[in-house]
Parts: sequence; C-alpha cells; structure tokens
Amino acid sequence: MPSKRPSSTYDINIKVDLIKKAMFQSDDIKTRTLYIQEMQCICIYLDSMVDKSSFEKNVFDPILHFFNSEHLKLIHKSDIFHRISSIIQSAEIKTEQKTQDIVQSLKHGNLVLLIPGEKKAIIIPVPNTQNRAIAEPENEKIIKGPRDGFTEDLNTNVFLLQKRNKHENLVIKNFTVGRKAQTEARLLYIEDLVDHEVLKEVIRRIRNIKANKIQSSGELEEHIEDNSYTVFPQVLTTERPDRAQAYLSEGKIVLILDENPQVLVLPITFFSFYQSPDDYNNRWFLGTFFRIIRLVSFIIAIILPSLYISVVSFHTEILPLGLLYALRVQTEFVPLTPFWEAITMQVVLELLKEASIRLPSPIAQTIGVVGGLVIGTAVVEAGLVSNVMIVVIALTAIASFVAPVNQMGTGVRLLAFPFMILSNTFGFLGLTASFTLLIIHLCKLKSFDRPYFYPLSPLDINGIKDSFVRSKK
Repeated sequence: MPSKRPSSTYDINIKVDLIKKAMFQSDDIKTRTLYIQEMQCICIYLDSMVDKSSFEKNVFDPILHFFNSEHLKLIHKSDIFHRISSIIQSAEIKTEQKTQDIVQSLKHGNLVLLIPGEKKAIIIPVPNTQNRAIAEPENEKIIKGPRDGFTEDLNTNVFLLQKRNKHENLVIKNFTVGRKAQTEARLLYIEDLVDHEVLKEVIRRIRNIKANKIQSSGELEEHIEDNSYTVFPQVLTTERPDRAQAYLSEGKIVLILDENPQVLVLPITFFSFYQSPDDYNNRWFLGTFFRIIRLVSFIIAIILPSLYISVVSFHTEILPLGLLYALRVQTEFVPLTPFWEAITMQVVLELLKEASIRLPSPIAQTIGVVGGLVIGTAVVEAGLVSNVMIVVIALTAIASFVAPVNQMGTGVRLLAFPFMILSNTFGFLGLTASFTLLIIHLCKLKSFDRPYFYPLSPLDINGIKDSFVRSKK
C-alpha cells in the first residue's frame, strides 16, 4: 500500500502541471495541499477569482472536520465526491476530467480539488462576488414605476426577472458564447406564449457564433441580428427589469449576457423603440398622446434639415412673402450654402454629444450648456451660420433625443445625412425619394424572420391598437 502513494501523488502533480501550463504559468494560480484520510489532495484556484474567506469557512473546514474525525471509518475515494456534495450542500458541485474544462472552471471562480488516483477533478463554486448595487438605470429614466435596474451579475439579473414573473411556464436555458473566452448567457421565455419558430432560430444563431470572445451585449447583438448594414437596431437593449418583463409577457425572448447590465429583447418591431414604461403608468389617453409625439419626433429628426435645405435652395416660392424676406435677409451674407450649414452644425452637435459622454458628469454638463450657447452665438455673430439654421438643428437634436431607447436616436441622427445630400441635389424630389426608400427599407427589414415594420407591413388593423395607440388595459 505505501508503495502506491507516491505514484498517485505524482499523477495529480502531473495534472497540476498541465493546468498551470494551459494557463501559461500565471502567478494568479494558487495551490494548497489538503489531507483527506491519509491522501494528499491538491486544491487549485485563482487568487483573484475566489472568495478566500468563503472557501476557508464553507469548504476546507467542513471537509477536514468530517473526513479527519476519529470515529469515521476509511471511505473509498470513489465515494469522496458524494460525501463532499453532502457536506458542502451545494447543487453546483460537479466533476470535470478534461484540462480545458478545468481551466474554464477556474476562470469562473471555482475551486478544483484533485484526489490521488482519480481522473476526474471535483469542481466547487466559491466565486468572489463583488457586484454593483441595484440602482435605477441612467439611460432609461421614467416618471412613475419601479426604480431598480439590471447589474453586471448574471444571477442577479435572472432574479430580477423571476421576481416579477410568476408565470408557471417561464423557461430559462443556459448557454456559453465565445469559442475561447466563454461567457455565460441565459435565455428566458414563456413556453406557451413564445413563437417556437423564432425560438429555434434564436438558439441556432447563438450556437453558430464563431467569435473567440463575446464581451458585451452589443457584440452579441451584431452576431445574431438579421441585417448588420442598417442603422435600425433589430434587437432592443434595456436595463429595466419591468420593461423586459413586459416583453416576456408578450411572448418575446430575453437574452442576458454575464457581466452586462443591458439585456436583449427579441424579436422586436420598429414601434417598440418609441414605447416607454411610462405609457402604461399613466392614463391610456396620455400614454397614446406621448407615444404619437415620439413617432412624430422620428420624422422631424430625419427630414427637418433636409426640408430646410430643399426650401431655401430650390423651392422658395412655397414660402409666404414675409417669411421669405426674413430668410433672405439672414442668409444673404452667410458664406456657406444651406447644405454645408446643416452638415457643419450636425457635426458640431455630434462633437458636443461625444464630449459630454466621455467627460465626468459636472464637466459634461458645463460643456453641453456653455459649449452649445457659446458656439451657437459665436457662429451666428460671425456670420457663418444663420439663426434659422440654429433653430432647425436644435429642433432636430431635441427630436432625436426623444426616443426612449438610445439605440434608435443615434441611428436617426446618422440617417439625416443621406437625406440632406439628396435634398441638396434634387430638392423636394430628393427628399421624397429618400423618404420612399426609407419606408421600403423598413418594410423589407426583418427581426429574426419577423416583419420589422409590423403592424404597417404587413398591415394589421388590430396590431395598430398597441403601436400607435396605447391599448386600454
């Protein structure tokens, strides 16, 4: 019997060396010897990924106290796994044999226990959970309703949804995305409400992702959406659990990625991006009014600069004489054409927006207010841009920020540029052609093989009830 112990010890030392080699001898790898009934076992963990106080109190101490007690008879090593499972009382304890799987377990904050003579390693979860507290999302403010928001912790996000959803047919499926740096994901849906054809397509696309790593929900969205060459998002991202829960109740699918506070909702329609939880927290006619205002803002944000360019450059005859005279007076000494006025001010607007996002909050507010006022006043007084153009760009910017989901607002501002180019070339003909092409594009667009412009294309009168008009519930 004593002659076999060095061989077993040597076997697990070889396993330890293989694991360290697979992780390029990282200094974060720590090992610890643990004696279980005269067997020299080795524990491996990543120092930065585990909660050391937790595994001392909840793993090491119970195991040593149980197995090394005097009244306990010798246990065969094949039974040690079952005994450890009962001692620690964790349903997540499992075994892994392949070195690659063990390495992945270490990276997820697990403790790996190697027993002499055993090919499989025991995986014990003891992750270091340093999570951000649940707080209201900064990007999706509402007046009425709950104030909690998703965090970077996957289990917390699933909990926030399950707490709201008491439906007995709620299904949660686990996935990993990324071939090398595997990231955990959860797919949630309600079995008797979901479109199973869409569900199969979503699962197929997730499993077909070939990227080595997926670190953000934006990357995941790009890999599974129907068309990556459009400014219109085909997947809705939200940080609000109440919003995600509402879509679950409508038969949508929610996809949660670990380490990301934004969850994905799919399939989705164009009109969903102009709906807000506040629509359902107010009386139905107030919700309907503000929803229509948001949809009108979409049209304003796209066509207002183009309309100004078309009128001033080509079709001044449609203006009343007084308004035409005022425009002529203001633009007579402006060196830039209306097209270049609009392009310049749109670029300045985007620069101010990007600067306010990247800077700390107190400085960002100063840049946004003072920068806008100073630049706007300065360019008008210098005669570079007319007052009317400042008003047009300001209204365009406000209209683009009305969208409750930032994804759509950004795409709308980008879409205004080709509209301005065609309007500067062909006037009202170019504006009409641009808008026609936009509607055709929206009608052809799909979200997981479902029409993106529903209920207008295909036309469904009943579907309009909760698209343009907030349905009375």
